[in-house]
Amino acid sequence: MEELKLKRQLNVNEQILLKKHYIIEKAKFWREKGLPEPIKSLLKEYRINTDTCIVLQYDQDLIWGSTDEGLLLTEEGRFYEFDADLTKDKSKLIELYSFIEVTAQYSIKDKVKGCGKTEGFIAMEVLKELNSNKRKEIV
Repeated sequence: MEELKLKRQLNVNEQILLKKHYIIEKAKFWREKGLPEPIKSLLKEYRINTDTCIVLQYDQDLIWGSTDEGLLLTEEGRFYEFDADLTKDKSKLIELYSFIEVTAQYSIKDKVKGCGKTEGFIAMEVLKELNSNKRKEIV
């Protein structure tokens, strides 16, 4: 994987592998670290299982932005974006600016001319892999 990261030009399959690698890294990071409690509570309110969804993007404490913004994919294959302000210690929700389903903005195709699999399709693959691995650990 390190060789791919350093390579100047990547073919379509290499690009897909690299995208998948980054999605897996981010999803595993947030599964291991855990989301802040106010975000977990928010997801519960929307009936989203934090054990089976994956975080595709999560930005914290951006200059000129909210304290917490992110994108996640649920086990049902729905993409959601959220934008909120949390306290400095991430223990309380100050304000929720938006929590919207953005599934329609994502293409989920395994073959697109010139780019292979779409990012949405790769994210779905990662979600299924991580959830199937999690079920194997439980058994």
